[in-house]
Amino acid sequence: WSKCMAFHPYDPNTFALFCFDVGPRVTSTGGNWFYTADANITTWMYTTKIIQWTGSYSGCYQPVNGSKVVVASIGQYNGKSQLMRSSNYGITWDNVVTVVNGDAQTNLQGYEFVGFDAQSPNIVYAGNRISADAGLTFQPINFPANLYVNNLSPTVYGLSQDFTGNAHVFALDAN
Repeated sequence: WSKCMAFHPYDPNTFALFCFDVGPRVTSTGGNWFYTADANITTWMYTTKIIQWTGSYSGCYQPVNGSKVVVASIGQYNGKSQLMRSSNYGITWDNVVTVVNGDAQTNLQGYEFVGFDAQSPNIVYAGNRISADAGLTFQPINFPANLYVNNLSPTVYGLSQDFTGNAHVFALDAN
């Protein structure tokens, strides 16, 4: 059961499925065969216990021709997931930590969205975190206190990007 697919923007044969129970499955053969979850994921669950499950929920390939970088979430359904990064299309993975004021800490939270910025391809957004080094490290995004008018705004604004790189701003109004 897969919630998300990520396609490499410059290699039509490379894409990934981010599956709820079994983690990421990646292919560089156009889907003829897939790599199964890396042994690091099993170690994170059973040995170091930095994740509570092997589900993967979102991920994205770096939008640079020749790049093999992909960043994704890994962990449990209930919003307790980590970030991981691969530099070989998703065949093997490294755990990513969040750095706050120079201190490394776990980044356990829900990462329902992981995406690279197509205009600045070293920037990665994941939940309320941002990376400026293609997913090697993440910092919290410091949202302004006045993000919502009177903290009761019935409108939610969003930004999306289509496959051609065009940005789309949208608003959902509860009224």
